[in-house]
Amino acid sequence: MSIQSKLYVENEVFDILESNFHYNQKFDINNRPLPKVFGGIFNIVVPSGKSDTLTDWAIRKTMMKNVKIVQIPNFLGGSSKSRTFELLDTYCVFDKNQFESSNNEQMKNFITLSPAILKLDGQLLHERNWKVTDIKAESVIPTTIENEPNIIKYHLEDMEGVELFKNEIDVGEEIMMVVETINAIGETLEFDLDDQKLDYEHNGIKLKEDMLKVKITADIVRVPLKAILQEN
Repeated sequence: MSIQSKLYVENEVFDILESNFHYNQKFDINNRPLPKVFGGIFNIVVPSGKSDTLTDWAIRKTMMKNVKIVQIPNFLGGSSKSRTFELLDTYCVFDKNQFESSNNEQMKNFITLSPAILKLDGQLLHERNWKVTDIKAESVIPTTIENEPNIIKYHLEDMEGVELFKNEIDVGEEIMMVVETINAIGETLEFDLDDQKLDYEHNGIKLKEDMLKVKITADIVRVPLKAILQEN
């Protein structure tokens, strides 16, 4: 499954290359969980750029920020619902920039975020006793992302506009990939066509591993494709 993920820090947006977080509980001699929950730390990798926001955050031990992580799944035939993690009262406890001359990969920025409050799609998942924000107070204005990009729908259709299932597509057939989004103009999204029978061409070039990159230029974008015989 292909996922497009972005980190929103104040007025800046970072593309997320890798990320993970977890929780765990210690247990007693009867294998029952103890009250204290450990974890909730986010490890994130983003491309290094000109901004020093993340490094500045990491070296200030008392600095807290409210940030968001938005994940948009980009694969054909699955759910297109995005997920939004909201990290409140968050410390940046680790920052490392890494460059390797032995490969062609871009310079990367590794950070670790420790939030006091974690919410997923508006629902509280966990909070620490050192939190500052009172999420129950009516006076607190939640962090929002203006014009958050979202995928509404995407599908394949024939040249007459009839929606197709993959098993209805023949070798040599010309089709359209239709992507409907909101607030995503200017974004480049990646979709996994994931076809076990066919490969696809776009502008005469075979897609690598069935992955299609789509530049969003309007709320509805149509991308011409051609079905070809899959190579073994």
